[in-house]
Amino acid sequence: MSTPPSPYEEYIRVGELLALHSPRTEHPAEDMFVAVHQVSELWLAALLRETRAAGRLFADEDTAEAARRLRTATDVLGQLSGALNMLCGMLPTEFAAFRPALGTASAVQSRQYVEFVHACRGPGRSLWKEFADLADKRGGLTKVYDTPDIGVREAAELLVDLDDRHFEWMTCHWRLVRRQIGAAAGTGGRSADYLRDQLDQRLFPELIEIRPEFHATEEVPGR
Repeated sequence: MSTPPSPYEEYIRVGELLALHSPRTEHPAEDMFVAVHQVSELWLAALLRETRAAGRLFADEDTAEAARRLRTATDVLGQLSGALNMLCGMLPTEFAAFRPALGTASAVQSRQYVEFVHACRGPGRSLWKEFADLADKRGGLTKVYDTPDIGVREAAELLVDLDDRHFEWMTCHWRLVRRQIGAAAGTGGRSADYLRDQLDQRLFPELIEIRPEFHATEEVPGR
């Protein structure tokens, strides 16, 4: 006779959740591989919610609440990196044992990840567009750091944090692919070299590009 689910299990819907975890082989390494990617999609859903909310809050000039949502989004990206790092202990022979079951499936096909990038700086109203418009109202990006509005200055640095955490996550993915398949093509047809090249595509490069303007010095006579 089975034990009825507890109120906690009913609330979290543990039975349905575990039923969704169904690796295609019996190899134990695939069990962890599937779990990491399923959990990552849940984190991506949370990341999208926080990123989109921050953009709407910038539009409303609610910088304090936007900053709070950006902190959460940054923490979520840290969780995504940690999840991928769990797979770094997997031997390449273990991955090779269940890799055929993936077919052409690849993490680069994640629709939620594409939506996150677009939410950050895609066409139309994006997180960056909303912040840039707000910065213009404060006199421009460089003036953000001199404005009495502490919230907008804090938000600018949190965008840098978000960009850095995203870079760390992408680096984790590249490192994982490289140590598992080396120079071979991935299941989605992309190589580790392709992932490495993508690391240069930052989310908010403008906030780094303005840094030299804070350190301008007068030209030394005679030089």
